[in-house]
Amino acid sequence: MPALQTLKLRQSEGTAAEKKVTPGLVTLFCDVSFCPNSGAAGYGAWYRTDDMEKGEFFGEAIPVSCSSSNDAEFWGIAMSLRHVFRVVGDKATTVVLQCDNIAALSWMREFHPNAGAVGDHHGTHGIPQAPKSFPNSMGTAIGVVRAMKPSVRVWLKHVKGHSKSKSARSWVNKKCDELARQYMAARRGGRVRRA
Repeated sequence: MPALQTLKLRQSEGTAAEKKVTPGLVTLFCDVSFCPNSGAAGYGAWYRTDDMEKGEFFGEAIPVSCSSSNDAEFWGIAMSLRHVFRVVGDKATTVVLQCDNIAALSWMREFHPNAGAVGDHHGTHGIPQAPKSFPNSMGTAIGVVRAMKPSVRVWLKHVKGHSKSKSARSWVNKKCDELARQYMAARRGGRVRRA
């Protein structure tokens, strides 16, 4: 991970507080909603750079018909990474990618040379091997991941989806899920309702 720097931030009382900032660090949550009957999918995501006060939500419909939630989730990861790098540019050197789909995370590790697991996966410290096969419709998404700079470090973290927890992480994941559902419905033929 990049070195930490200390910035002085002004608190509301007028006193200075120190905040640890990691230059180049981006935290990214991504979730997908998939309709098995139509193959329609949409993703919702949230990112925050270490120097942002608040993160930002975004999302869109996935442009291909997906065959499973696994390839839909991988598409969501690829599209959210593409969005973040368009916004943040070269200043992003490390991404902590959090997703609730193990297969998508394992494909990310397979297709990006500098991706590795961090955190717990149900009591272990790793993400299993990627599924041996994947649908042809993932080709463009794989290309997006492979086109990323190999020097960008991607830390993969599995998060439990659809949790009743009241933590900030669960709240963000829930909002990403709601946004993903809206874009999936739009892709399926409904209208997008803004979050």
